[in-house]
Amino acid sequence: MIKQKLKDYFKELFKSRKLNVVLLSLFELFCIGAFIYLVCTGSYRNSIAALLLLLVPIAILLVEWLFNLRIPVFFLLVFMIIPIGGLLGSSFEFYSNYPWFDDFLHILSGLIFACFGFTFIEYFIGKIDTKKKFIGCLIGGFMFSLAAGLIWEMIEYAGLSLLKIVLNYIIHIYLMIRC
Repeated sequence: MIKQKLKDYFKELFKSRKLNVVLLSLFELFCIGAFIYLVCTGSYRNSIAALLLLLVPIAILLVEWLFNLRIPVFFLLVFMIIPIGGLLGSSFEFYSNYPWFDDFLHILSGLIFACFGFTFIEYFIGKIDTKKKFIGCLIGGFMFSLAAGLIWEMIEYAGLSLLKIVLNYIIHIYLMIRC
């Protein structure tokens, strides 16, 4: 598929996908507001995380443009909740105030990784036209999600036990996957 010119991509984005633009803009405004609040309260480490999260919508738009994708609003919303949740959890004490919050983020992350895995398997299998292919994609998505979770926990454990640091915060800043 021929890559769209960047100008045409943004024209199409603002003309026909206004809800995506609103969601991305709200995400940016949240990050700017969180950054200002965290700087004013002296939480400089967390303010850097809020500043780095400003790159998430840019990355989403870049991936859409480079691979000629159109991310549906629902997945865009779910994908943006995870980094916002990580910031709320680590910077605004949601993890200690709401015990269910970390589990909620883990469930969303698992859902996203399962969708990535499903799509990845579908890419190699081709069009899903039989139940067998659909079941194969479902199992592949589930296994992909489990593998991503396992790798995450191994990295987190290694950082905690070997390096004596809590990697949740550090990795969440760089990968913006989950906390």
